Amino acid sequence: MNTLAKWALILTLGLSACSGPKSYFTQDIRKKIELNKLTVEQIQFYVDRDVVLKRELTSGNMEVSSGKVKVENGKFINVIVLKKGTPGVCVSSGAKTMNVSFELGDNKTLLFSVPTSGKSEAYQICAEEWANNYGKITYDGEVYTLQPAGSAAALMIKKSVISRWDVKVHKMKGRKL
Repeated sequence: MNTLAKWALILTLGLSACSGPKSYFTQDIRKKIELNKLTVEQIQFYVDRDVVLKRELTSGNMEVSSGKVKVENGKFINVIVLKKGTPGVCVSSGAKTMNVSFELGDNKTLLFSVPTSGKSEAYQICAEEWANNYGKITYDGEVYTLQPAGSAAALMIKKSVISRWDVKVHKMKGRKL
């Protein structure tokens, strides 16, 4: 193996070791973390899949602060892409919801919550309304359409975070004379 190949292998192993295995963030994991006197604002989150937001630009509103402008079918479209594995932080939370920011700036958050139905228990992306797996989301003060491939996007955390704060429960057996 030549020197370049060895360095490439070392770099690949190093990067994969740093990323570590991840687990979906659920309400049970949140309770564990909170039992250890931590808040969700102190945890590093990651998105589990690509999320694409699109909005059509009108001729009077061609200015964009996030994403890129593409031309689709003769229309100008503002596209924002959140790639799988992108780190984010919780900036505010409710009992079963969290606003997570993946970039700096006011109003640049996505809402995640505990699903009310379905098999998944992981915090999933929320939209203001849904139609055929497309969601309407307000991001950075503008209304975007969440594309279907990202409609089930969920939050993940590193497994090392969970194991570090694992709560040990001991049940007393009692004593007899």
